Amino acid sequence: MMQSGRALLPVISLILLQACSWESVQRTSYETVESMRIQQCMDQPDHDCPEQHIRYDDYQAQRERLLEQER
Repeated sequence: MMQSGRALLPVISLILLQACSWESVQRTSYETVESMRIQQCMDQPDHDCPEQHIRYDDYQAQRERLLEQER
């Protein structure tokens, strides 16, 4: 019984590591795009700029609400 539990440990660890890594990739990508957008707004004042920066967590919550409304 213990052998099967030990055999699953690397598989579970790999799944958790990939999930955390994917979240990190998504968050970093979002922040990079936001930083580029902010820099563009500062460089081109006539560019249509939002009033404030939207945090990744707020963006995700808003996205989830919109997806729920579509279902």
